[in-house]
Amino acid sequence: MPQGVRFCDVDGMAVDPASDDARPPDLGDFADFANFTASMGLELWHEDDRTHGRVEVRREFMAPGSDRVRVGVLATLVDTVAGTLPTGPINPTVDLRIRLLDEPPSSGAIHFVSHPVKAGKRLFLGEVFLHAGEASRPFATSMITFINQTIQGFAGGGAGGGRTPPIARPLGAASYDDALAPRYPNATTVEIDPQPHVSNPIFGTFLGGAQVLLAEIAAEHALSGSGTYRTVDLDMRFVNRSGGETISATAEPVSGPFDEHSVRVAIRRGTDDARLVSLASVRCQPA
Repeated sequence: MPQGVRFCDVDGMAVDPASDDARPPDLGDFADFANFTASMGLELWHEDDRTHGRVEVRREFMAPGSDRVRVGVLATLVDTVAGTLPTGPINPTVDLRIRLLDEPPSSGAIHFVSHPVKAGKRLFLGEVFLHAGEASRPFATSMITFINQTIQGFAGGGAGGGRTPPIARPLGAASYDDALAPRYPNATTVEIDPQPHVSNPIFGTFLGGAQVLLAEIAAEHALSGSGTYRTVDLDMRFVNRSGGETISATAEPVSGPFDEHSVRVAIRRGTDDARLVSLASVRCQPA
């Protein structure tokens, strides 16, 4: 592995291998590891400089007890689509924002179209549109930034190349919420422990998609004392690697004259307000 090369989580989110538990990657880790993305059944293909994705909506995508697709699930898929360029996948993810414009479909297919906005020497900026079959009527949009660095050992699909068939793997849980096995020690905190299905197979860190979903769950949990809320806008910054220990999300509602349902979510390594791993701004509405 060349000095200074970094690798991403299997779903594309950033990790930092500069640690004692890192090891050189084996492509078999990616091929065989049943992570969030592999269980979602994502199909990928390229047309010119755009990357397209498609998934069939599954019951596991929903927030428990509802017909609402989790924003964290959509963000995981967005990250994979946007980070899979015709020339090959890039990493790590620096930030990701996803914003709902309308209700996501509760059945049928979700389509993703990723447009490159700027491909610089250092950063890649992409814009992703999500729709239910009519491209002119997206139900969500996303902006995402990567370090423009190709993952070593992965070949690109090529512009206009064939489709990558979806991987059919069971999640092993009733929902992606359940797969995290979250704990709620108090009204503003949610904790999750390392588990194989939400961990990077190389570095043992939490998948970025799991962190996004954790932020969404934590924000809604913090507002639950005054009703049931749903996330409609989530802006995430990835700061440091999580390490192979419990991570804790602390949600702080931020009231103001324009929006009284905004929540700041800080995800930290361990349970004692240690190292900051990621930081999210989450906007919620009554469900």
